[in-house]
Amino acid sequence: MDILINNAGRFVIGPVAPAMLDSPSFYFEQLQLATETLYSGHARVTNAVLPLMPTEGYARLLFTVSSAAYLVSGTDPLTPWVQGYISAKRALLAYVNSLRFALREASSNIVISTVNPYIIGTTGADHPNPIYTQPVSDNGFTDDPPSAPFNQILSLIREIQSRGLSPSFVGNAYAQLLETVEPPANIVVGSTQEPYATQGGTAFLKSLLLAENTESAIRFGCS
Repeated sequence: MDILINNAGRFVIGPVAPAMLDSPSFYFEQLQLATETLYSGHARVTNAVLPLMPTEGYARLLFTVSSAAYLVSGTDPLTPWVQGYISAKRALLAYVNSLRFALREASSNIVISTVNPYIIGTTGADHPNPIYTQPVSDNGFTDDPPSAPFNQILSLIREIQSRGLSPSFVGNAYAQLLETVEPPANIVVGSTQEPYATQGGTAFLKSLLLAENTESAIRFGCS
C-alpha cells in the first residue's frame, strides 16, 4: 500500500461541562465516541497500515485534520460548544506531527502531511451526523426553546456549513500533495479570493485564530 488517507470525521456538539446536564455518563460516553472517531481511530488504522507500506520509494500518509485544531477555545462563545471536536482534532494534529518526526529520525521514506480545511460545505452538522454530548430530539435540537444556547449554536453551525466551500477544495489539495515531491507538513485549505473567502470563513477564522494567540502558548501566524 503506497497511500493512506485518514479522512474520518464527525462534528461534536454540546456543552463543555457535564455538570450542566442531567446525565453526565451520556456526556462522557459521547466524548469517548468522539475521541475514537476523530483521533484514536486514525492512529489505529495508521498503525495497522504502516507495516504494509513500502520501505523504499513513494509512500504517503495524509490526514484530514481541521483549522479548528489551532483553536484553544478561550476567546469566543462558539468554540466551547464544539470543544470535543477541537480537542480531538488538536490531539490528532499532535499525533501526526510527532509521527512525522519519529519516521524522519528513523530515515523512513514515508512522507506525511495534514490538511486543515476552513469551512467546508458538507452535511456534517445535519442530523443525525453529529456526535451530540447531550440528548437531542429527532431533528438534532433539544426540547428547549429555539433561543436556548445549544439550539442557537446548532442553528448557527448548520447555517455556516451550508454556505461553506465545496468539498472538492479538499480533494484538490490532496491531489496536489500526492503529486508534490516534498509537500508541506501542514497545509490550510481555503482561499483569499471571492466568493471562496466568504464561503470558507477565511476572515472570520483568521481573526479568531489570531485573537486566540493571547490564550495559546503556540502562536498562529497569517501572512
